[in-house]
Amino acid sequence: MTTPAMPIVKPQPLSIVRVWLHGMTWTVLSSGLERLIALLQTIVVARILGIGDYGRFGLIAGSVGLIASIAGFQLGATATAYIARYRHSDPSAAGGVILLTEGLSLVAAAAALAVIAASPDQIAMWLLKDSSYAHVMIPAGLLVVLAVVSGVQDGILQGFEAFRALAWVRVVTAALTFGLITAVGNMDGLRGVLLAIAAGGMVRLVIMLMLQNQHWRADGLHYSTDALWSMRRALIEFSIPAVLGNLLVGAVLWYGTYLLSRAPGGFDDVAIASAAQQWRGPVLFLNGALATVAIPLMSRTADLPGSGAGRIHRLNVWSNLVVAVVACLLIAITSPWILAAYGRDFVDSRLAFLLIVGSVIGQSHVQVLFQLLTGMRRIWRVFSYQTLFVIPFGIAYQLLLPDTGLIGFAWINIAIWSVAAVVLHALLAAQLRRDGMRRK
Repeated sequence: MTTPAMPIVKPQPLSIVRVWLHGMTWTVLSSGLERLIALLQTIVVARILGIGDYGRFGLIAGSVGLIASIAGFQLGATATAYIARYRHSDPSAAGGVILLTEGLSLVAAAAALAVIAASPDQIAMWLLKDSSYAHVMIPAGLLVVLAVVSGVQDGILQGFEAFRALAWVRVVTAALTFGLITAVGNMDGLRGVLLAIAAGGMVRLVIMLMLQNQHWRADGLHYSTDALWSMRRALIEFSIPAVLGNLLVGAVLWYGTYLLSRAPGGFDDVAIASAAQQWRGPVLFLNGALATVAIPLMSRTADLPGSGAGRIHRLNVWSNLVVAVVACLLIAITSPWILAAYGRDFVDSRLAFLLIVGSVIGQSHVQVLFQLLTGMRRIWRVFSYQTLFVIPFGIAYQLLLPDTGLIGFAWINIAIWSVAAVVLHALLAAQLRRDGMRRK
């Protein structure tokens, strides 16, 4: 049994900050264009489906995300960190991680699709309170498969630091998906929209597989049985705590949306919440996009004394904070026109819309703190911090949502995310100071 050798960082012609700026530029530009297309897409989908079915679409999308995050076992994050760390110093270890994460993602995705295909009527009745929507469950299952498998491929390319290639993939496939929805959505309602999104996702997956193959050959990666087996520890260090954390957080947030669909406002309230979540999306997506640059760089330099990991984290903190605050202000100013674009049924819920959007400032900061710990490969610590704010969310949703509906949902989100950001910042700062003192 072998274990990967300690990484040997080769001299680089660019400083770590310049590498971060290069990756950030491509990532931010592509993310901005992709989210712009996605926002236009949500408006088109809302107008195609109407407020009720748009609410059902929002609950389906949230359910797909939750199932994919569990079935995907956070293998994309595992691939990113270990490929960035070992692709130069230990090509067999990097190759082993790729094969391991790809194989597990395929098995998990197939299992999820099989469960959905086995009982679409029961799932439709349980999720949407109407078995007549059983025909949309298989397309939803395809979205789960694509989310799991594409998530791993995205993580692999992040590990290769292929920021420019990922930028082009994101923009091109987002535009293609928008075109497919516009062309097909009116023909078959909710099912047609889901199938159009699945078709765009398939094109994205194929392109990423081709890019991954190019980088595999360029870096001279290979694998051995021993190296493949030795990388099982990546599951313990990364995937297990990451999936537990995402299961806790994702399940509780999804449960809030599920309870909202059972409140007096029903799927109309879910539609408003989904629209607000979409406008939070540019900030969270940019946060994730910056993470695709920051995590591999912090992972690559985490063990080096006097490295740029700390500088990357500080740049990440301030860039995300500025983006979140400016974005929320712009959305608040333009919110009357935004809601009118979705339809007349959305206009009267402006306060709830703005509160849900505003909660992204706290959530974005929480994600940045977790990115630092991920880059340092301390995923079990991320999990321990995630548990601190999951319980308040669950209790508040259970006690308040049945009576307060959409406005209660909005206040719960902004209050808990804001408090969590402050508390976690203080806890992490204290922990890092203690770690520094131990090293001295």
